[in-house]
Amino acid sequence: MKAEHGRRVLAQRYEYLTRFANDIILVTDQSLRIVEANDRAVASYSYTRDEILNLHLIDLYPPGSEQVLDTLMRHVEEESGLILKQCNSVRIKQLSGRG
Repeated sequence: MKAEHGRRVLAQRYEYLTRFANDIILVTDQSLRIVEANDRAVASYSYTRDEILNLHLIDLYPPGSEQVLDTLMRHVEEESGLILKQCNSVRIKQLSGRG
């Protein structure tokens, strides 16, 4: 019972830290599908929460960035994780030409 309470408190702290962090926090599965994103990530990438949770990590990088992502993922595998100190991206929008 005490251990369960401790786990709940820890989970609440984790949720608070990630939800209200000033940094973008994304969690992916092994295939790099985004499975969790904090509020800062949703706001920064201008996607809805549902949209961002349907993306693959490469979707947040400009076209032609596959090599960069491959290098980052090799680092993740070697080091069991990765923290990017600064990663700027712009949501790419398709323009149809219609007003």
